[in-house]
Amino acid sequence: MSGPVNKILEKGVFIEVDGRTIKTTAILLAVSGGKRVYYITENGEIVKTQAYSDSIYYREAKKKSKE
Repeated sequence: MSGPVNKILEKGVFIEVDGRTIKTTAILLAVSGGKRVYYITENGEIVKTQAYSDSIYYREAKKKSKE
């Protein structure tokens, strides 16, 4: 991907934060140092972030590119 990345990866993703299960939307953003996945609630609160290269979405993209 070239240029700024701002892409919805998946809606309705359930993640666990502090013992609570929360419904979020996973969004890919280009930030300083690389790409990150942000998990955002319906209220717009960021409850989790992770490096794109450590995410399931990266592994799925690599798998699809090999096919």
